[in-house]
Amino acid sequence: MTVKRTVTDVTWKSPEVHFDIDGKELDGRVTNWEQELGSPNLLLSQGWSLDQQRLQDCEGRKVTMRAR
Repeated sequence: MTVKRTVTDVTWKSPEVHFDIDGKELDGRVTNWEQELGSPNLLLSQGWSLDQQRLQDCEGRKVTMRAR
């Protein structure tokens, strides 16, 4: 399954980083999904940075998510 959504919020807080995404369903309704990433320390150790992931940089960006 592949979905395209728009980031509406990003929270860098332990125990996990969360981001909310909005998207339009087939019937036209807009739904909000909350996604969970790893811990902030794990993401920082893998090369992510708070500067790259500031809310003002992410909000409104389109993302494509794939699930198996």
